[in-house]
Amino acid sequence: MLSFDVVLGAIVGNMMFWKLPDGNGKIDTMTPIVLGSCTWIIYILDRILDNLKPLSKQTVRHLFHEKYKNQLQVFVLLLFIISVTLLFYLSTKTIQFGLFLFIPLIIYFFAFFKFKINYIKEPFTAFFYTAAVSGTALVNQSNQNLINHVLALGLFCVAFQNLLIFSLFEIYDDKARDNLVSKIGKKPTIIAIVLLFLLIINSFALSYSSTTHYQVKCQICIVLMSTVLLLITFFPRYFLKNDRYRWVGDAVFFIPIFILK
Repeated sequence: MLSFDVVLGAIVGNMMFWKLPDGNGKIDTMTPIVLGSCTWIIYILDRILDNLKPLSKQTVRHLFHEKYKNQLQVFVLLLFIISVTLLFYLSTKTIQFGLFLFIPLIIYFFAFFKFKINYIKEPFTAFFYTAAVSGTALVNQSNQNLINHVLALGLFCVAFQNLLIFSLFEIYDDKARDNLVSKIGKKPTIIAIVLLFLLIINSFALSYSSTTHYQVKCQICIVLMSTVLLLITFFPRYFLKNDRYRWVGDAVFFIPIFILK
């Protein structure tokens, strides 16, 4: 299914954060499964709700979700049942953190679809993604290492870069698109993507001396993710073909799999 890469990327990222700070952290198996299931639910619902709005040009993914709308609604219900069932196997801290995120998530969806505030999608989606992927692991750690939170900031920058690039390339492909890029312009968007890359580099450089070997490997992964996204930004002609920017942009979230053992 066309959104499965996003789900797997979230699971891989979550596993990376569970193993902090030294690479020996124990992964709570059920949490990545529930996270992946919830990510899939949100992604599918986002595409289905997107299709309710008038779009001058739909992406391949939107067309897929429109064609199989009924089947996907049944699939969402199945994922919801699985997620609720597995809640009983999660830690109290994970459940509390999930509830903490649930209320602002509902407010976001209400504001986005009720009041058509399209330009809030990129920063808020990056925030919720980062909070879910990193937060569900970090809240369960007894030692709240500052570097772990710096890594979470790096993941947020990468997620925000990813969403800005997707919105930028949507504008390249269809100037009638209404998103954050259409509000602030193409050039400021490219500058923002570069600044997010520099923020990652600077924050990691400042904290390098107090990191464990595993945290350094996590930093390298995030820098590589951000670098690939930066390359996509500066080669639009190549990456616009066959929606390459989407496939490569989502694939960067698999990079941490190389440091998992």
